[in-house]
Amino acid sequence: MLDTKAIFGPKGLLDQKFSAYEYRPEQVAMFEAICQAIDQNRHLVVEAGTGIGKTFAYLIPAIYQSLSTKKPVIVSTNTINLQEQIAYKDIPFLQTVLPDKFTVVLAKGRSNYICQRRLAKALNHQTEMFELHSEKEELSRIYAAAVNQNRHKKHRWDGSLSSFDWVPSGGVWDKICAESDNCAGKKCGYYGVCFYQKARSQLWLANIVVVNHPLLVIDAVMRYENEVNLLPNYETVVIDEAHRLESVAQKHLGMDVSNYQVSYLLSSLWNPKKQSGFLQFVPHKIGKAQECKTLVEESHEAALNFFDDVLYWHNHKAPE
Repeated sequence: MLDTKAIFGPKGLLDQKFSAYEYRPEQVAMFEAICQAIDQNRHLVVEAGTGIGKTFAYLIPAIYQSLSTKKPVIVSTNTINLQEQIAYKDIPFLQTVLPDKFTVVLAKGRSNYICQRRLAKALNHQTEMFELHSEKEELSRIYAAAVNQNRHKKHRWDGSLSSFDWVPSGGVWDKICAESDNCAGKKCGYYGVCFYQKARSQLWLANIVVVNHPLLVIDAVMRYENEVNLLPNYETVVIDEAHRLESVAQKHLGMDVSNYQVSYLLSSLWNPKKQSGFLQFVPHKIGKAQECKTLVEESHEAALNFFDDVLYWHNHKAPE
């Protein structure tokens, strides 16, 4: 077990580096319980009140577990704020406190990153893809940020949403973000500079991998169903904000569909009112583009009728 007094005690490592440090018995008790659970390879549930310093209580054992096993430890949270606090505040502080060297990576889902191939395509076809002038201006701002990434003022530029000091709109981001269905993999001309692939490669080199609950659940599902993984292989996982894990798992292990989702998907293929969509780029002589457009319109009408029937059933026939 790690030396508790050397870390948390008077004149300990934390006390020496943090002028406002305060010894908290609850923090020490949590730290020791986590160390024992890791040593004995068993589960542990802890309810930690606000202000006891729970992140240090689990991060320090997690760090030394990774260093001793040479395998990453996963730390999963529910909120982005806590993820960034751990990755950009707590871990960097501990890197100045603890004598051993270690690394951290904040893992994000694929859709959090710019796809440079889709971005280039959007720039070349922005007249067809975007109606609003503000959307075209926003696209140009995203492109400028991606091109000037090495000269960006923010030190954490990684091609993800959090790299921006403003929030791109969903309508623009959906058309240029990385998606598994649109990924050409190693055949892509931008593969060598891909933001997502670069971030993914760093996961396997880190001691602490900070993730959110959805990514943790999706990784577990993919391991079980497809025998592939998004996250590196791990033996130890810390789940902070664990009371939110059940609802996240229910959402990602189940399936739901809405009228809006279907309408959005079909409109992205072909929107007859705006004369826009993916099929707009398919020449009429190739792939029976007009026939595909007709099928999309018929599918849209069928979807509207289906959801009208569901609504009627809910209002008149659904059991109480």
